[in-house]
Formats: sequence, structure tokens, C-alpha cells
Amino acid sequence: MRVGLFLFSSADDVPLRAALAEREGFESIWLPEFLTKRPDGREHAEPLTALSYAAASTSSINLGTAVLGVLRRHPAVLAQEVATLSRLSGRIIYLGLGVGARRQDLALGIWKQVDFAYLREYVEALRAFWRGGSVTFHGEHFSMEGAEPAIVPGSAVQVLVGGTSEGSLRAAAAVGDGWLANWLFSPGAFADFLSSVRGMASGMGRDPSSIKGYYLTGAALTGDRDARIAFARELAFGVMPGIQKQDYGYRLLRKHGFDVEPETPDQIPEEFLRETFILGDADEAVERLEEYEEAGADGVLLHFMDSGSERAFAERVLPRLGHL
Repeated sequence: MRVGLFLFSSADDVPLRAALAEREGFESIWLPEFLTKRPDGREHAEPLTALSYAAASTSSINLGTAVLGVLRRHPAVLAQEVATLSRLSGRIIYLGLGVGARRQDLALGIWKQVDFAYLREYVEALRAFWRGGSVTFHGEHFSMEGAEPAIVPGSAVQVLVGGTSEGSLRAAAAVGDGWLANWLFSPGAFADFLSSVRGMASGMGRDPSSIKGYYLTGAALTGDRDARIAFARELAFGVMPGIQKQDYGYRLLRKHGFDVEPETPDQIPEEFLRETFILGDADEAVERLEEYEEAGADGVLLHFMDSGSERAFAERVLPRLGHL
């Protein structure tokens, strides 16, 4: 199992955090995308630019996004940005894509419903540009005629489609290298969704085993029980408020058997958090990662409660994961 480090980082600390992650033994470093200030008011670096600095500060760690909104860039622009990062770094690029963050995109006036056709065409256009040569592409949402890419990737780029909507799952099955889940999936729920994606892929004539599964979640190995639960509640609540109650955060609560619609973090059931986050000591962390591996996860991305949890994981858990 690949284990990556997920960061909410300002521009100032990305290079140092990346270098530390590489020394600690993490396979990859991942950044999200915020075009407006985060809910906690802190700034956040543009991910592709920040990852180029992370690459310059390291020698081998791979680079990922979790996730970029497809409404924010024309696929030709993103294809060039990713190809440039690939050529500069020589690393594997994990390109996590999704429909976007509704609150941010509404504030910017760019929000619209993104369906299966849009996501599929977006990824198809990316791949067409990465192949090089003259690109002619005509779809429902994008059309290009005789466009020649200015640069193509020099290393592997894996496209991971994130989300739980029908369109997102079908796009992952149709054109993705993998499916990316985040924050609120127990091993059982992760297995159910991944099985669904792979079943769709098989029905489309693809090898279902070619669809990789990745899970992003929080981890706390230090502090007392209350501190760990508070950390998990804040992360979980971050994907719930201000969005319609049918959003995936609430749907996943119901899928896990919790008929609640939290309006504050402390209303999120502790049992749900313990099923979906990694909260405990090194032995518990290894056991939970084994459960995700058995559920089909090829990689797990971890956001740590604090530097102590990150260090404890690197020292006490990573060395034990060679068998996964």
C-alpha cells in the first residue's frame, strides 16, 4: 500500500514539509485546491505551483492533487500545467480531479452542475493533449481542431476521479486510472463504492483491476481521546456545512446507519469518526490500514493532527507496512 502525506499548507512551508515527508518515508505529497480562503481563514498555496517547489526541494517523492475542480481550468491549460510539472520533476503525478467545491465556485460565479459527460470529456481531452501531435476533439462540452500541445509529460500521470455522485463514479470507471474517496468512508463503505466503480468499468469493457482505489483521511496518533475526536470532528464537519443536506457527507452518515444531520461538529457521532479516521496508537493504525487494504485500497493519503502524530506514524507505522 502506498502512503502519502496530505497537507493544508501555505506557500511558505510546502518545500520544508515536502522535504521532511521524503525523509520520513512517505511515498507522495498531496495538496488540495482553494481559490478562496479556507473556512478557518488561513491562506493556501496554489497546488501545482507549490508542488513544483516541493519537487525542487526533494529528490524522489511523488506529487499529487486532491482534488482540482474541473470548472476552473480549460483541459488544455491543465494538461500543459501538469505536463510541465512532470517534465520538471520526473516524478509520478497523481492528478486528482473532481466537480469542485460548490461554496468556492458559487462565490466565483463559475459553479454549474458537472455530469458524467463533462468529466469524461475533460479527462479525454487531457489525455489527447498528453499524447502530443495534432489534437482534434469534438464533444458536447469541449471542441478543439488541430491544436498542437506545447509540451507533453515526461513521467507517468495517473488521473484519479474523486466524488460519489453517479457522474463521478461513472467517469472514474470510464476514463480514470483510479477513484479517490475522502474523509468519510469506513473500510466497508470504501469497498462498496470501489466495487461499484470496478463493476461499471467491467461493463464498459475495461479491466476492473486497472481501476485503483485511494482514500484520504485524517490520522491522530498522539494526544488524548478528546483531542483526537475533536480533530476528526473538525475535518468531517468541513465537508458538511453550507451545502445542501443531500451532499455526500450526510449521505455517508446515513449509509453508516446514523440518521443525523449535524449542524455543529460535536453532533457528529464519535462511532462514525472512529470508523472513518485513523485514531489511536501504532497498532491500531496498522490494523485500520490493513482493513483499507483488504477493502481494495491501493493507497492512503493521511492528514495528521499535528507534527507529533506525523512523526509517530513515520517511526512506528511506516516500517511495518512493507507487507501490505
